[in-house]
Amino acid sequence: MQRLLRMYGAWGIELKHRLQWKMIGIMFVSMLAAVFVMVLCEVSIFQGIFHMSAEKAEIEFAKYSYLFNLLFAIVAVFIFFLLSRKTIKRIERMNKNVSKIASGQMKELEGDRHKDELGDLSNNINTMALHIAQSIQKEQDMVCNLAHDLRTPITSISGYIELLEKEKELSEEGKHYIGILRRKTEDLASQVNALLEYSILEFKERDYELEETSLSSLLEQVLIDFIPVLEQEGFTYILEGNTKSYLFVCNQMLFVRLFENLISNSIRYGKQEKKIEIKIHEKTKCIAIDFSNYGELVSPEEEAHLFDAFYQGKSAKNYKTESKGLGLAIAKKITAIHHGHIKVKNNQDLNKVTFTVELPMN
Repeated sequence: MQRLLRMYGAWGIELKHRLQWKMIGIMFVSMLAAVFVMVLCEVSIFQGIFHMSAEKAEIEFAKYSYLFNLLFAIVAVFIFFLLSRKTIKRIERMNKNVSKIASGQMKELEGDRHKDELGDLSNNINTMALHIAQSIQKEQDMVCNLAHDLRTPITSISGYIELLEKEKELSEEGKHYIGILRRKTEDLASQVNALLEYSILEFKERDYELEETSLSSLLEQVLIDFIPVLEQEGFTYILEGNTKSYLFVCNQMLFVRLFENLISNSIRYGKQEKKIEIKIHEKTKCIAIDFSNYGELVSPEEEAHLFDAFYQGKSAKNYKTESKGLGLAIAKKITAIHHGHIKVKNNQDLNKVTFTVELPMN
């Protein structure tokens, strides 16, 4: 069929809908092959009943007529399946490319050199992916450059604040305003760093250094660092399941950030009972880490966008927080890098919200 299409192309005849003509050709060849097989069977049977009387021969032919029809259908379908298998594989390959694009993998897409509608569609999809990747790269460069540019004036402001704090003749009111300025500057620096980190995690493909780590020990270390903040906010915490090491191959720096973000989120929105419950345990083929707090429940509308970058739910307005909606987005990205996933669940009876990180067994 390909040779026939190329031959018409060489004669200068433009054939539209090449894929359609190809399928028509496959169907024609399948039916022709089925007819050929059926004729061979009829000839062999005819030789067997050649010496029979006309009446007996007619009875024998009637007996095999249904068998001939069934044989024709089976052979036609089988030949069509064999000849169309290559086209189906091309569709599967194109579907695989689309799945890669949907998951953010714009590289190493397989091309299609065939000159038909499927080939054109596949090449257009790959071209679209290239343009998307270039657009994302430009966005990433812009965000990184902006974050780096903001770091310099923030560092300068912090330096001047330190100089002002050393002034002995500063009034109490001035010290109060400088303290506010210090907190706002530190918060701004934290948000700029989070934005820079998220842009790197979201757009830049890199190889992270992985090592076998005890998740329970790492979680204990992060909690120890949070003790001053927990005491200042009046929070208590419970850590369960840390008697087992739970070894996992991961990037320690990213996992420290993951735990920090989820604990900070629990402190920010768990003001009702001021208690954080953390539990590490095994589930079917995965290690699960639960971070629970007691506060306002997550609505279905919020749950759909909770892990999106820059998203802030309606409940965020009820809290005095400088969050810009990056903490959970970064947590989701870190979890995905390690082939896991994160989810949220409400317990309406206890007014309890639990974020669960599930990681595959090594």
